[in-house]
Amino acid sequence: MICAVTLKDLNKIHQINRDELGYDYPLDKSLNQLRKILNDPNHHFLALYQNDFDHKILGYVHAEIYEEIYADPSLNVLALAVSSDSQKSGIGHAAYGMA
Repeated sequence: MICAVTLKDLNKIHQINRDELGYDYPLDKSLNQLRKILNDPNHHFLALYQNDFDHKILGYVHAEIYEEIYADPSLNVLALAVSSDSQKSGIGHAAYGMA
């Protein structure tokens, strides 16, 4: 199931960033960044992929709205990460298709 990111999702997103992407950015700074991004819906798109049964977060996508004068608006994917125990199950493809 794909849904919007909220502040309560930060710990799991932080864990995925650390474990799967190698970004061990401080949690307090991640919280500040997430607050800023969530308050800027005109420029950022954030979505989670959750397990349908227990709503465990399996991955996420972060994209930025990209606008130019020579093309229609599109999304630039900044992060796409899936927990290692859920990789190769089509989650990244589903999330990328949303962005």
